[in-house]
Parts: sequence; structure tokens; C-alpha cells
Amino acid sequence: MDINNRKSSTYITAAIGVVFFGILLVQFLFFENPSDYDVTVQNLRIQKDSQFAKSTESPITEPQKFKGLSYFPPTEAYKVQASFKAYPSGDTLFMRTTSNEIQKMIRVGKIQFQLFKHDYELSAYKPTGSGESRYFIPFKDMTNGLSTYGGGRYLDVEIKNPSSFMLDFNFAYNPYCVYNEKYSCPLPPAENMLSIELFAGEKMYKAD
Repeated sequence: MDINNRKSSTYITAAIGVVFFGILLVQFLFFENPSDYDVTVQNLRIQKDSQFAKSTESPITEPQKFKGLSYFPPTEAYKVQASFKAYPSGDTLFMRTTSNEIQKMIRVGKIQFQLFKHDYELSAYKPTGSGESRYFIPFKDMTNGLSTYGGGRYLDVEIKNPSSFMLDFNFAYNPYCVYNEKYSCPLPPAENMLSIELFAGEKMYKAD
């Protein structure tokens, strides 16, 4: 190789180095690395996809064709501090289902929280006779029928400290009837309709 070729090689190497450094700089300035929270949420979503694809109890009708659920990106703005006010005795509520049946629930209390500087509340329930420590929160919001299931979505919460706990809408999920019509799923009551668009959690499922 003559001197001119060696010089060209050096210039090319230097140019590649400059370009590579530029790419790293752009990534550093304009793209954030995923946070530990984002990674945790994404890993749980991957686990759920795996269970839906492999479990014999999967609600997916054709798991061999299943390519995964669709979600909004994890956003910590939808992870909020909440408080819980229990009802002294608990009210009985008859919750209608997607198959027009009636499911008996106990309204155990109210969850109060603030989202984007506005106050909201949701009722929490559990099935009659249930000893579960987790509460069931079916809810609707302004994305239903657009980017999310028209019948609403669910959250499950375990409340250890009623005065302050985390309510995370990134874990909002679809009822099983979204994937398979053989399931009968409770419909959120009118008291759990939120007048806000919640761009968090699971989106509408579209089977291929």
C-alpha cells in the first residue's frame, strides 16, 4: 500500500470515528435510556405474552398465531399516589357482565387520587365470599372504543397502607372476553367512569 492509500485509510478511519461519536452524542442528548421502572414493566409484559402463548389456560383462541399484546409505552405519570377509604360494612353491588349475566360484588371502598392536577376516585370491589386481599377495580375512560377496549379495563390492587399507596395505570389490563367470547366479564359500573384519556396499560387486542 503506498503513502496515499495509507493516508486515505487513516482519513476514512477518522471519519468513521467522528460519525460513531456523533451517533452516541445524539443518543445521549435526545434519547433517554430506559429507566429501571420501564424495564420492569416491559419484562412483566413479556412474561404475560409468554403465558398467553404457552399456557393451557390461555384465553387466546389460537395461541400458535399469537404475536403479543399491544400496550401504551410505560409512563410514570400514570403511576400515582392514592388513598383508600373503606366502607364500614361494604355495599352489595350487582355488576352486569358482557354476556348479560349478573355478578354479585362487594363494594369495599373508594380509591382517591390525583392525575394531572385533577382529583378522581374509583370504587374498589371484591367478589362476595372472597378472602382475597387484592381489590378489583373495573374502570372506563375516554380512550374506550378508540385505542382501548370499548367495555373498559381492569386494575388489581393490594392495599397495605390505606393512607398512601401506588395506583399504577400502566398495569391496566383487558378482560378475557376481549380475546375469547366464551368468557363472561364484569362491566365497569357508571361510578367508575373517568372523564380523562388514560394512555397507559393495555390497548385494544387485534388478532392476526
